[in-house]
Amino acid sequence: MPAPPTSRRRWTVAPLALSLALTTPSLAAPPDYGLDFVTVGDPGNRGATAEEAPGLFGGYPGSPSFENPGSVGYEFRIMRNEVTISTWVDFLNAYTPYHDGPLVGFGDAYYGAGGGSTFTYTAGTGDYPATGIGWHTAARFCNWLHNGKVNEAWAFETGAYDTSHFEPDENGKYQDSNVRLPGAKYWIPSVDEYIKAAYYDPNRHGPGQPGYWQYPHMSDEPVTPEQSDVWFEGEWGVTPWIELLGQPVGQYPDVQSPWGLLGVSGGAGEWLEDPVPSGNNSIRRSIISQHSGGEWSALLDDRLDYWLAGGGPSNPYGGFNGLRIASMIPTPSTGLVLITGALVTTTRRRTR
Repeated sequence: MPAPPTSRRRWTVAPLALSLALTTPSLAAPPDYGLDFVTVGDPGNRGATAEEAPGLFGGYPGSPSFENPGSVGYEFRIMRNEVTISTWVDFLNAYTPYHDGPLVGFGDAYYGAGGGSTFTYTAGTGDYPATGIGWHTAARFCNWLHNGKVNEAWAFETGAYDTSHFEPDENGKYQDSNVRLPGAKYWIPSVDEYIKAAYYDPNRHGPGQPGYWQYPHMSDEPVTPEQSDVWFEGEWGVTPWIELLGQPVGQYPDVQSPWGLLGVSGGAGEWLEDPVPSGNNSIRRSIISQHSGGEWSALLDDRLDYWLAGGGPSNPYGGFNGLRIASMIPTPSTGLVLITGALVTTTRRRTR
């Protein structure tokens, strides 16, 4: 009786797969750098419908229209709170030695206080949301994090975003690309990512029944004065904006989105990645307009179908604009998959 011809073939495939597995590097998670990230899961979720959010489909005058808004096909992380003044000043002091232009679009910091050559901030305000952040500067912040906070000029110019397109053309128009580079570890959230993180709930209508809330604190009703720092009527008609921004992040821990985001109904406006074309063909950055006026507009500004209607300015700077960055979640190591495949192959052949 001839010997079974399976022995040699069984042991040539498995070592090859194992060898490939051991030489395939695992993808490490990006460092948090002290930033508090939450994970947004349920990849491939459905987008909001026109019935749920007519304003996201051009339903209001001047509002942009989006296709399948809020649908994201991958897991990602996003900051629980907005970038704080202390975090922003650390970045500015790393970046400004390589910055040749005017010191604008840099936000809540003071340059050269006391005759020095660094940025500082008022004592006791380090955990307030940073504002006055420019979109271009926000992109460089992401580059710096992507490159491991290396304090060299190149580390601010590429990695997450290609800044070589950030200069205006001969007519003063900004035509730069605002799309993150492949493999970006940190980035400015897209409209879809932000909608999902703030409004989408995989159990909105019961276990396993997804949907979108009208407001980013798991409610179809606006926040109350006790729940957030949005503008409400007061002794002078409305709450002064300076009082709203002059408060620490995360002070309403029980008022959060389905994924754990805090301060979506207050704090600073927040830059997003998507551009909105303006009438003069310049790029008008998308921004959440959270501090636009009195009680009526403020309570609408964080509603699912209204919060983006105002767009943003057509220059790279921004008055009270802040930032809440997103970050990647590593995929399972290819090496682990190959090891598993090799073991399964060997087991099957041994049982014949």
